Amino acid sequence: MNDEQQPANAISLLSQLCMIPLAAFVYGMEVLLKTLQGMQQITNQGMEVMVGSNGFSSRAAADMQAGTSMISNMGPGENGISNEEENTLNENTNFCNPHQDGGRCLILWRYKVLFIKRDLEHAFPEVEDLVPDDVPDITAWKIAEFIQQLGGRQVAVPKSWINKRKGPLKYWRIERSDKPPKSYEEAYDAAERGEKVWLIGLDEDDKRYLRLYSQELARYTREKPRYEEDQIKVLEQIRDNLAHKSTGKTP
Repeated sequence: MNDEQQPANAISLLSQLCMIPLAAFVYGMEVLLKTLQGMQQITNQGMEVMVGSNGFSSRAAADMQAGTSMISNMGPGENGISNEEENTLNENTNFCNPHQDGGRCLILWRYKVLFIKRDLEHAFPEVEDLVPDDVPDITAWKIAEFIQQLGGRQVAVPKSWINKRKGPLKYWRIERSDKPPKSYEEAYDAAERGEKVWLIGLDEDDKRYLRLYSQELARYTREKPRYEEDQIKVLEQIRDNLAHKSTGKTP
């Protein structure tokens, strides 16, 4: 090797040595990018597995995580409803604008009446009901409705009260009896026989322990009042009555 080639070879070797860290950096970035892409693919597949069986899209899963409403992406007929029935259902299901004037929406509420007095805590059975949006206070209304139901023997004494032998015994009524049980044991024995034990009231002081847990599920457009049709029917009745009077015949 001559003297002129030696410096050239040294420069070439030096440049190759300088390229090694750069090549390693580029290779490392490529590996990192492929790893991130693989993780993203695994995550997407996992989301599809979780939501695929329920018929929800990945966007619906994101909405579910954010607490928003979910929309099924099943095609017509996939949910057991015929195409004609599904079209009719879609036409009759109109979601109401919450910013409309009061009384123009129906709200689907799910709620429970709670009794939180110490040692008598109880959540009464869950109920769902459609309520007009012009009701000023759903809590006051449903608690008042619950108190009215007590008088109609529509609310059973909680089993925990019977088992603990606690509660307002004077407001308990065993099935087919108008008098309160003589003792907690009598009420317990009746319940063991399968007889209903009704709660027919609460002391005024105990009513302050009533609470309402409520959840708004959906809003729907409320059908407009049929004033014109009702007025026409009334006018037709008046016309028929006048006609019968003029002929002397009774309707």
